Amino acid sequence: YNKSESVMCMHDRKGKHGAPVTCGDWLFDNRLALASGQRVKISQPISETSSRWESFSKFRLGGWLSKVPRNIRAAGPPTRLSFALGYPPYVAVCVGEKYLLTFDTTRTNDDMGLTFPDDYGVITSFRWLPKNVLLVCLSNGYVTMVDFGALVAMQSSNKLPEKVTSMSTSKV
Repeated sequence: YNKSESVMCMHDRKGKHGAPVTCGDWLFDNRLALASGQRVKISQPISETSSRWESFSKFRLGGWLSKVPRNIRAAGPPTRLSFALGYPPYVAVCVGEKYLLTFDTTRTNDDMGLTFPDDYGVITSFRWLPKNVLLVCLSNGYVTMVDFGALVAMQSSNKLPEKVTSMSTSKV
C-alpha cells in the first residue's frame, strides 16, 4: 500500500504465505482474499485510510492441519479465487485445473470439494451467480451450474450423498 498516493501496488517483499500469491479477489465489504500454494487468507475489511492487514479467516490447502485430500493438494497451486455474491460469503478456489474447493468464510458450514468427469476437460473459469449458484466452464465445452446453497442445506441436515452430480450441465 502506498500511503502517499493512496493506492494498492505490487511489491517484492514476501509475506507470511511462504509461496507466491497466485490469485485473489475483493469482497463487497472491502475484504481481500489471497491464495498461495498452501493457504487462503481473508482479511478483515481494509479501510481507505489504513493498509494494515488483519486476518479474518485462514484455510490451509496443504500441510499437517489440512483437510484437503492428497490428490487435490498434489494438483498444483490455486489458479483462481472468487467470492460468492451473498451472505455468508463463500469463497471458491480452483486448485490446479481439475478441483474446485469451496469454503464458508464464517466457518459455520463444512468445506466442500467439487470435481468433474475427465471427459469434461479442465476448469477454464467459474463465476458466482445470485443465490449461491456456481457456474463452472470446462475446456471440452461443458458448462455446469451447481446450486451451492442447496448443497449446504443438504449438508446441514446430514442428507448430502457421498457423490453429488451437478445440478445442471450443458455442452456448448
